[in-house]
Amino acid sequence: MNIAELQNKILELKKEKDVCILAHSYQAHEITEIADFTGDSYQLSVKAKTSRQSTVLMCGVRFMAETVKLLSPQKRVLLANPIAGCPMAEQMDKEICIDSETAAKARRCIDKMVELGG
Repeated sequence: MNIAELQNKILELKKEKDVCILAHSYQAHEITEIADFTGDSYQLSVKAKTSRQSTVLMCGVRFMAETVKLLSPQKRVLLANPIAGCPMAEQMDKEICIDSETAAKARRCIDKMVELGG
């Protein structure tokens, strides 16, 4: 199967499975060609929130898929490469815990940022 045939098969499945494909701008041209949206990580998360599809496929790294899920908790979020990580994000202290009140405040703040930016 050549690249064009593979892309066509992905586009068929995307339509059939109700999937929005997000591709970070550093992805290969063959991926960005079939993506619904291409851009930076935050921009893609906002686009996912406004997309009509019930499933989002993130072609990027793990924290990008996590951000999509934070902004679109009702959507199914898939990561094209489940082990794709970001060295900068992995430096974060994993011992940080957030209580539900703080999480709710963060969510309202994110919603406001999206509202102002979008």
